[in-house]
Amino acid sequence: MRRVVVVPWAALLLLAGGTQAQWKPGSFGIYFFAVGQADSQLIVSPSGKTLLVDLGETDPDSHAGASYVAGRLREIMGKDFKKIDFIVATHLHLDHIGQVGSGGIWYLLEKEGFSAGTIVDRDAAVWKDLDGNGVCDDKTEIVWKNAGTTSGTARKWVCWVGEKAAAGKLNREIAIPGSSGQIDLGAGVTVKIVQSDARGVMMTDGKTPVAGDRTKEAMPPSENDYSITLKISFGKLDYVTGGDTTGINKASKKKAFRYDDVESVIAPQIGNVEVIKVNHHGSSHSSNASYVGALDPDVSLLSCGKDNPNGHPGQGVLDRLLETSAVYMAGPCDPGRNYKNAVFTGGDVVLVSGDGEHYTVNGDAFTARDAKAASDGWKAIRINEVLPAPKAKFTKEFVELYNPTAKDIPIGGLLIDDAADGGSKPFSIPKKKKIKAGGFYTWGRKSFFDDGGDSVRLIAPDGTVIDAFSYGPSRKDESWIRLPDGGAWEKGMSTKPTPGKPNMKPGP
Repeated sequence: MRRVVVVPWAALLLLAGGTQAQWKPGSFGIYFFAVGQADSQLIVSPSGKTLLVDLGETDPDSHAGASYVAGRLREIMGKDFKKIDFIVATHLHLDHIGQVGSGGIWYLLEKEGFSAGTIVDRDAAVWKDLDGNGVCDDKTEIVWKNAGTTSGTARKWVCWVGEKAAAGKLNREIAIPGSSGQIDLGAGVTVKIVQSDARGVMMTDGKTPVAGDRTKEAMPPSENDYSITLKISFGKLDYVTGGDTTGINKASKKKAFRYDDVESVIAPQIGNVEVIKVNHHGSSHSSNASYVGALDPDVSLLSCGKDNPNGHPGQGVLDRLLETSAVYMAGPCDPGRNYKNAVFTGGDVVLVSGDGEHYTVNGDAFTARDAKAASDGWKAIRINEVLPAPKAKFTKEFVELYNPTAKDIPIGGLLIDDAADGGSKPFSIPKKKKIKAGGFYTWGRKSFFDDGGDSVRLIAPDGTVIDAFSYGPSRKDESWIRLPDGGAWEKGMSTKPTPGKPNMKPGP
């Protein structure tokens, strides 16, 4: 929930309307730009190093977003500021990168007089000069590597960053998932690339990776599924931004493409954070219950535009975010939503911190949480085995918890729940229960989880998600397991469920 404190330097950093006059040496800033149904953010470290994440346009022929951001960069960093240390293109959609030749990142660098130290984007495709003329033909010379749906915007981008003329100017690098050193903003700030190119994400069969060239499939993955996610940390203050990362397994309305649940895969890798940029402009296809629950933000930043054609944000997503965080809206969004106590800034959202613990968001003061201060050993407990579909051998569904530590851990008051959107009422573990060192706790019910696919969540009394697991269609009398106990989830189901005992390898 929202943590508010008074900090004496807050008022000095903010102007009316919530925008900072200039970055101050020694301060950490996040500038979430009001660019409508598009995305663009500037992160500035205390040493003055800069990271621009996306710069989108709402129209392929427009450079309005680029011109606005260019002006704001000069206001924030000074009129002589010209070099952005890092630019990250989260994925290849118009509202995140603009159109090469007319707007977006291209316009900022080619027409507004800025340069980039390094551009980091995803490993979508390469240009292969088939006719040897040294000029990229975006219609015939693009070789896809990790892609599903494609567009003219994506093809033009691949040509631009791939041609020799741009190589020295852009210093392009492919994002390295798991890296905390590829994007270096100086001492005190860490930028971890949590995800890119759908690494580790499987289709609903649990076997086929979303990564790879999926462009020729009858129902290819959405480009959104391949978005880059970054976790940016300054002291105790953690911020996550993930482009249009998807949080659902679902076909599009016309079944022309599909969405794959990336959020549930990366949520455990991220853990609790203070601030999030809401994925996909608040789309109902993102910010799922497991993701929001696991991250448990105090502040959520949202940009979607009043006239966006998709009705962003989804009411369910908005409600979910408002339950756990203060929501700041960079400009208007769909007027038909109930925004409750969301804050409409009338412009950019500006976060400033001087010490990595206290921070302000458009003048409102917050205190960061220490992620290491998890309560009473609960953070070590793991959901270890789930049987959603009993039939003959088993009369009840069950969830097994595992304590991998060398100490007994009381678990009374913890909640076992499914998806936060609805479903069954959470079960509260009785107060005197505990799991012995290296031991198990098994809970069963006749009807709680959905056989066709659901989420299992272990939740602390304060709402923090300790662990979560999402599964697809399940076979009768078989279980989803970790191997070894507390380790990675097996891709297939086990034919030898072992409630309350060590897990066994799947098989006959």
